Amino acid sequence: MKISLFVPIPLPDLQTMSQNKRTGDILKFNEWIKSGPGTGLENSREEDPVFPLGGAKTMAKTGSSKGCELPRDAFTQSVKSMLTMPADEARAKMDELGKMCICPSCPTYTTTCAMKAGENVFCAHGTSFKCITTDKGCMCPTCPVTQSIGLEHQSFCLMDGEKAQRFDAMLR
Repeated sequence: MKISLFVPIPLPDLQTMSQNKRTGDILKFNEWIKSGPGTGLENSREEDPVFPLGGAKTMAKTGSSKGCELPRDAFTQSVKSMLTMPADEARAKMDELGKMCICPSCPTYTTTCAMKAGENVFCAHGTSFKCITTDKGCMCPTCPVTQSIGLEHQSFCLMDGEKAQRFDAMLR
């Protein structure tokens, strides 16, 4: 009888690992937005790749962060307030934004798929799951939601929501 010492080890799914890393980074970013500098969080971020070169600690000590400073704009304040709201209030706020949303009138929006799937308010929810794949023009800059919560980016249905686009820009 031959005994094998080789035990197959399942290899990790690299796509899932990449998605988990991105999700973890965004959760850290959410935590940073909620707490901000001067709350003790900056000491735990010194070695964190999300805040390279000790950016959060530097910001807390000197007021300068070389790109890691939390912006003080309308969008950041909106996100901070929604993160501290009870779930039912946050849902009501999202419903309010949904009523203002003009995504369904955009040339890129697909009425055959996105409308049936109930996709809209991409600036908050992120990319279309599978319905929108081609850019046919963007109406995001003219949307009342853009003015209401201070959005800086566009093409959310294809490029991801405002928070994700800001996070990606911060990493560059």
